[in-house]
Amino acid sequence: QKRLEKCEKELADLEKAIVDFFYFYPAYKTDREISGLRFNMPILRENLKIDRLFQYLEDYRNKELETRIRKMLKIYTIA
Repeated sequence: QKRLEKCEKELADLEKAIVDFFYFYPAYKTDREISGLRFNMPILRENLKIDRLFQYLEDYRNKELETRIRKMLKIYTIA
């Protein structure tokens, strides 16, 4: 039981994983590159918490990162 709890605490939530992905892979900039990632749209639309996503984004204070994430949200028609 404790091992499972530890594992759950170490996993990033969806919003943090998305911000981290775009932070560590800045080459994904264009609409074509981002749409080519082929994120699972139903999962994103159902589970993504936009407010939490932008809270994580604020921590980075990176306009380029924010631009890429806003582009991803537009491409996947989430926001």
